[in-house]
Amino acid sequence: MKGLLNFNIADIGEKIKFWGAHHNLMALHTYNSLTITGDMKMAVSTISPGRQFFDKHLETISAGKIDEMVDRDYAEDAVLITFFNGFKSTPAPITINGRENIKAFFHDYLKTIEFIDIKSLDFTEAENAIFFQAKFNCKLGSVSVGDAWTIRNGQIAYHFGFWV
Repeated sequence: MKGLLNFNIADIGEKIKFWGAHHNLMALHTYNSLTITGDMKMAVSTISPGRQFFDKHLETISAGKIDEMVDRDYAEDAVLITFFNGFKSTPAPITINGRENIKAFFHDYLKTIEFIDIKSLDFTEAENAIFFQAKFNCKLGSVSVGDAWTIRNGQIAYHFGFWV
């Protein structure tokens, strides 16, 4: 039956959000319009700017391009506060101020954990904030993490990291 369901969600002032596969992770997609006919199902997906920022951040870390990621993603005066407890010489919580110190932290962090194999990811965002929690495997074993980022002028101003 053609034209069984045909509507534009934006016309009724709603957005449909759902979890779907993206880069082998769970991703939040926003669908602005949806058309279903008897012959074809079609949806237009738009990945939010916050999710695009997050995906690029993760891709750059995975490629080992720490300096590039920090220069692009963190404000010059950014603050990173974390409960990462993998450094023998620096107990948690750790507060890092400024890009250069954040670069040093991430270089040490990746040397310590060696790799990130994500098993699950929950992601959400608001206008100037990104929040996610994940479970991943690394050299230290299976871990659960969560981050909350406040965004200023398209860059992370405050990064709060949780590690279990």
